Amino acid sequence: MASATFILSCTTAAISFSHLQKPSNPLGNPKPPKHRSSKVSRAASSSKDQEPAPENTIPPGMTLDRRNVLLGLGGLYGAYNLSPSGGSALASPVPAPDITNCGPATITSSTEKVPYSCCPPFSGTVVDYKLPAFSTLNVRPAAHAVDEEQLEKYKTAVQRMKELPEDDPRNFYQQANVHCAYCNGAYKLAGGEEYQVHFSWLFFPFHRWYLYFHERILQSLIGDPTFTMPYWNWDNPQGMFLPEIFDDQTSPLYDKLRDQRHRMDFIVDLGYSAGEALDATEIQILQNNLAIMYRQMVTNAPCP
Repeated sequence: MASATFILSCTTAAISFSHLQKPSNPLGNPKPPKHRSSKVSRAASSSKDQEPAPENTIPPGMTLDRRNVLLGLGGLYGAYNLSPSGGSALASPVPAPDITNCGPATITSSTEKVPYSCCPPFSGTVVDYKLPAFSTLNVRPAAHAVDEEQLEKYKTAVQRMKELPEDDPRNFYQQANVHCAYCNGAYKLAGGEEYQVHFSWLFFPFHRWYLYFHERILQSLIGDPTFTMPYWNWDNPQGMFLPEIFDDQTSPLYDKLRDQRHRMDFIVDLGYSAGEALDATEIQILQNNLAIMYRQMVTNAPCP
């Protein structure tokens, strides 16, 4: 376990850490801290996510790390400085794409086209979504703390999703293609510009709705409206490793295309910068991660 003592202030912060050790794993045996001396990549991302996005999908001067957007490290709060015009382009209204006009997507960091269609099945009818009534609020658990019952529900739901017909929009791979269609240029705006949900105010609402509907499908496949997807709590010391539920090769949650370097308790480095070598122990990385989160969420937060 890890503990931290923080002195809260709008302008200054003092941080002290007690002894930090690698958290015990609820689904496996704990391992002693390791010493890392290598070029570190973003933890638990696929090989595609490690590469910079192609020029035709990112406006000039806006090559932001997605994690930096989440942390606010040069993200949305100051991203207007990175827009081509230097103004508030990121907040400009973006019309909905014409879903009847979906074409080939482009492979990230390439000019080559994706060899399959990322376009979702089109029914010809668009229905405005209405939020269902609810009486209780579902709470998503942290992935590193999921209990066996929750894990079995998750695995069963994903397995059933993968077994759906390929042309079923609820199919696991059709769900993955949604991200491809909206992020790799399958849809176009007026004038031929690619529809891109990253690097703009669309980032948060798109992905939140994306996960919401994905979770609703999982619920329906196991007949449990109370089921919630676990989330990766990577800003907590116990969650700064690839959650073990995704590292079981016999599980439907496993992705064989995941970067193999990030398996087996590889620690997340929230201060990662492409090409920089890191020479630090896991304890040092944990301390750095906590300091980064404190700086971004407390020290750099606006005063009341």
